[in-house]
Amino acid sequence: GTNYPNPFNTNTKINYVLPESSFVTINIFDSFGRLIRILKQGNQAAGIHIVEWDGKNSNRQMMTAGLYFYELKTVNYEETKPMLLYK
Repeated sequence: GTNYPNPFNTNTKINYVLPESSFVTINIFDSFGRLIRILKQGNQAAGIHIVEWDGKNSNRQMMTAGLYFYELKTVNYEETKPMLLYK
């Protein structure tokens, strides 16, 4: 997957391709490795998917500028990539 824009100001879109149907989880972590938001969790069909992160945590509070990571997990795949939030 990739996210764009990166760095981002108010939101970023994470796009990914599933070669087959799978259970998908997309988590957002801060630079200390703390889970701040679960963006997606559930079954998805094969194909291209896009999920958007608005820079907010699970309590809907805007996060401060800094480095964050998204983790994309499927049944057969896992990746973690950085994102930079600026104000």
